[in-house]
Amino acid sequence: MKKWKIISLSIFISYLVFAQSCLKMRVKDSEAKNKFETKGVKLTFKDFLKDDLKIHYAQTGIENASTILFIHGSPGAWDAYENYLLDSALLKKYRLISVDRTGFGHSNFNEPQTLKTQTTVLNSFINSIDNNKPIYLVGHSYGGPLVASLAIENKKINAILILAGAVSLDLENPEKWRKIFINNPLKYIVPGALNPSNHELWWLKNDLVYLDKNLSKISCKTIVIHGDKDKLVSYGNLKFMKENITKADTLIAITLKDTDHFIPWTNFELVKNELIILE
Repeated sequence: MKKWKIISLSIFISYLVFAQSCLKMRVKDSEAKNKFETKGVKLTFKDFLKDDLKIHYAQTGIENASTILFIHGSPGAWDAYENYLLDSALLKKYRLISVDRTGFGHSNFNEPQTLKTQTTVLNSFINSIDNNKPIYLVGHSYGGPLVASLAIENKKINAILILAGAVSLDLENPEKWRKIFINNPLKYIVPGALNPSNHELWWLKNDLVYLDKNLSKISCKTIVIHGDKDKLVSYGNLKFMKENITKADTLIAITLKDTDHFIPWTNFELVKNELIILE
């Protein structure tokens, strides 16, 4: 019996080590640079600091051009938009930046933050990279409400593109099991990037109260794209945004038939073309 207790304890400890060291969903900067270099694209990395929080970001394209800032979902990292940072048509026209959101990648990994805190940090970051040219934001999934929040707060933003965004308060129904792994030792058994993701997705319901009251403050061009077969974020978000983003310079809502949640990858050409025609 003692032998099996020792074996069970060893397995449990091994899993804890695995959980904290694996599934971080991030690549080494050096490996990414080498990969981009083989494709003839210069990739640079920089860090932005605000108080104790960091934004680690990747950049390609033209330094003094208009900026497209890509914001990943939950979980994720900057390389979710790797294909966009490598695209020749986008490279010829824009400065392309993709971030590790706070809590993910190389930005305070495993230190999740609320939507409000992330908005504050990213707004400071946007101000720091301002080159007096237009700034366009792309947000997928959790990145959707985040770019909406940024557009409410920062009038330097010229357009936002929301891909399968979880923006509606009423349509957001966080799975109750998530709470079990919040703020107690059980969080240590959630592997890698799934832990900060679990936290922010549990908090999102409360975070969306602010958006629900302020979407009408978005004044920049807004493009919303959602698949009608999305099983992760309700397709009803598209209708909700059409009804509530009432003061946007332009509002374009695109339904993708028979399409799931993973629009940035399954509909790359469509998204890219929307970005190309921004200017």
